[in-house]
Amino acid sequence: CRASALKIFKELFKLFPKTFFGRWPLVLDFQSGDSSRPSLAKGGSLPMMMAICQQDPSPRVRTAGMMAITALLEAPNVKNWPVPLERGPPNTGSYTSLADQVAMTLRQSHDLSFELMKRSSPADAQAGLRAIADLVACTPYSKLRPGLLTQIVANMLPGVRSLTHLEAIDAPSPVATNSVIVTGAVLKREECSEELIETFYDPLPTDVTGWNGHGSNIRRSRRAMLAAAAAGTDSSIMPGLQASTATPSVSSSALPSRPTAADELLEAALHVAHLAADFRPSLPAAPPRAQTGRDRHRFAAKEKGEKEGPTEGAEAGLSIDLMAVIGRLAVMRPPTMSVRTWELFQAL
Repeated sequence: CRASALKIFKELFKLFPKTFFGRWPLVLDFQSGDSSRPSLAKGGSLPMMMAICQQDPSPRVRTAGMMAITALLEAPNVKNWPVPLERGPPNTGSYTSLADQVAMTLRQSHDLSFELMKRSSPADAQAGLRAIADLVACTPYSKLRPGLLTQIVANMLPGVRSLTHLEAIDAPSPVATNSVIVTGAVLKREECSEELIETFYDPLPTDVTGWNGHGSNIRRSRRAMLAAAAAGTDSSIMPGLQASTATPSVSSSALPSRPTAADELLEAALHVAHLAADFRPSLPAAPPRAQTGRDRHRFAAKEKGEKEGPTEGAEAGLSIDLMAVIGRLAVMRPPTMSVRTWELFQAL
């Protein structure tokens, strides 16, 4: 019953987005005044509908709750909000405007999705991934303080990284496949290109890569590298590529002791490309000679549907999604990148 009720909420939010958008607090927190609800680590008390997604014992109810919340956030009023939703530091006053409420809901929805993704339950992980995919499409990131897209990429990297250990092209995990899809959706948000360039092409923080070596104190910022390259004073830029407009410059000093998110994607794509090149679908066994031509045709069609169809679909889908992601990543590449990233682009 709880899951069915939340599914009805979702349909109502989709049918009447303007009606529910003006009643945002009441819709999300239909038991307002209850302060005993749990909260996320980064925020305050969660609205009742989000608390259901976090605490309900049934995975079906938690999934239905996340679908209802994302349906509410898909209202055109959210994506087309005319002014910044966040101005300066978070609002700590007693008055909360509708813009503050919408911004808070967007951030809490992202945090809740990240939390579900990290749970051991496959249903929760899939619900979190599905919610993130919907949020990437409807959130006006340019109207919020930067950082949410970076968090999304950081949470997708474990799934992308698992592709480098894939042994068969036709057996990717749903988490890995969906992580690639979400990463591609993130790269479509071209209005946030500055944040995305830094997210994908700057070395990853240690809490993402597990890196614990030395040398981070000698890494210069990308802006400093670009300024030196433009002035022609950077001797670390590889000869022949200085001040080049057609080809990105490659800096040996920018070679990160830690990988970049672009490196992780390129390595995964390179590994999948090698698997795809070696992939040979299983052919159906030959039918007995005694069968008629019509029987042989039916036998071959049945075997093709059972063996070749799903295999080839999985192989083609993953390869196409990855190549689409790499294409957007190449278009967004900065004027200066590390030697490692450049070599991976060339290898692919």
